[in-house]
Amino acid sequence: MTFRSPFLLLAPVVERTSICRRFSLHLKSPAAAAASVIQTRTHQYRPCKHQRQFTNTPISHQKAAYDSSSTHPTSKPSSPPQQPQQPRESKTYTYEDIAAMTESPDPNRIIIDVRESSELSQTGHIPGAQHIPIQTSPDFAFLPAPEFESRFGFPKPTKDQEVIFYCKAGVRSRAAAKLAIQAGDFGGRVGEFPGSWMEWERKGGKVDRPG
Repeated sequence: MTFRSPFLLLAPVVERTSICRRFSLHLKSPAAAAASVIQTRTHQYRPCKHQRQFTNTPISHQKAAYDSSSTHPTSKPSSPPQQPQQPRESKTYTYEDIAAMTESPDPNRIIIDVRESSELSQTGHIPGAQHIPIQTSPDFAFLPAPEFESRFGFPKPTKDQEVIFYCKAGVRSRAAAKLAIQAGDFGGRVGEFPGSWMEWERKGGKVDRPG
């Protein structure tokens, strides 16, 4: 018995298999071969995850969809800037104005002498004037109505009334007017007589003296 190598025994089988494969390839039609190639390449094709995906949607429709989905912040209509509130100012009166007031008294207009009691006892005061010593009572404009009347002897001016301050030379009357404006509820209108007692006395104004 002749000994054969295993490789020699397998050679006819390998050769027959190769021949069968070549034969079957020749038997396929061109269409079948093309389909096989396409199927193989399609199976091997894997789109990259970063590759852009194309759609059949027209570009104009895509743009419209983008515009509708975009959120644009709605701007609120700007309101007109508010004008700063003008601070209240006191009205100044002349000697002639005060003299006319003393001739025709008005219950809604109150003249107030803000000098000290010792000054009034020496010089007297303008007829019909009330008295508030501002140096000893700087809180006069901020007092409650009952306490104000108890301390000064007349009702606290209301918003329907006008208050007009005077002193000796106009300095303290100016300070009193500022305090009344700051309080906000000490009279509806605030005025002052800058010439005060010195001008009143110099021009011969009438004088009331404490009884």
